[in-house]
Amino acid sequence: MVKTILNTITLILVVSMFNACSSLKVSRDYDTSFDMSRLKTFYLISNSEKLRDTLTINRLNKAIKNELKLKGYEETAREGADFLVYYHIDIKNKTQVVTDYQSIGMYPYRYRGMMVPTTRTYNYDEGQLIIDMINPENSNIIYRLSAKDQLKSLDTPQQRSKYINKVIKEILKDFPKRVK
Repeated sequence: MVKTILNTITLILVVSMFNACSSLKVSRDYDTSFDMSRLKTFYLISNSEKLRDTLTINRLNKAIKNELKLKGYEETAREGADFLVYYHIDIKNKTQVVTDYQSIGMYPYRYRGMMVPTTRTYNYDEGQLIIDMINPENSNIIYRLSAKDQLKSLDTPQQRSKYINKVIKEILKDFPKRVK
């Protein structure tokens, strides 16, 4: 009975921990002297030399445009834009080294045994998306947003679109809404 309760509590804690932890890391930086209230229109430019996947590029374009429109901005031609939206993607192979300790002992005294370190390495790809909002008058960055995440294996177009929409929504979360 006690063992069942402990197993249940452990399961709940582990599930909560994985739900609470996301590998998505978002950062923002901006020019504090720039008057964001004058921004009303944008033009989107994508630069993705490392990503030749037009399906993903189209999903990113659509997600960025949709989020900016939800914030009240209007898409326009480059010549009439109050700010340019330029994004690029970088993918790097990373290695994570994890060391944990396992107890070695004989039954029934397995918890009084010796602790032995076990080290494992994991290779994974990390993607970084950087979105720059640029002042077309002087080409200065007025707002920079970036997101890093461990790349996931997504099987369907719907899963890929949903993930991209989630990332773009999170990265643009604190970008100011248009002042009307």
